[in-house]
Amino acid sequence: MYTVIRFETNKKRARLLPALGNSLNRIKENTFQGLDKAPNRFSCSICDDNAWAKHVQKISRFLGLFAPVMREARRNGVRVEFDIAVEPEDVAKGLYLAAHLPANFIKRLVKAEVEIGFTYYPAYLDSPKNKRSNGIRR
Repeated sequence: MYTVIRFETNKKRARLLPALGNSLNRIKENTFQGLDKAPNRFSCSICDDNAWAKHVQKISRFLGLFAPVMREARRNGVRVEFDIAVEPEDVAKGLYLAAHLPANFIKRLVKAEVEIGFTYYPAYLDSPKNKRSNGIRR
């Protein structure tokens, strides 16, 4: 699994994205490393681990550090989402993948006005890991 947080908006508001990224970097250096190749968005790497519990831990830590920036982004019409890429090797050892979302974790997401999504990449498609350049720019 690979988790990023994505800040995405429309073309009109895209000028806000570098300032939001710089706000992240003032809190923790090198969190924002530039805009994505896809237009009107940027992504920051959160976790690359096989254990879902580690992703919950790292997402929670990110929420604690950067909640004010995420709320500012939302106030300015920027969509903020944690995107968890589930890749073939993540489900290769079993019939399914279970991702438990503790109630307190969900409350923190809601308070920060942040969405969470899971993107499954089947084995017949190239994995995002194979498509990554500079870690996260898809």
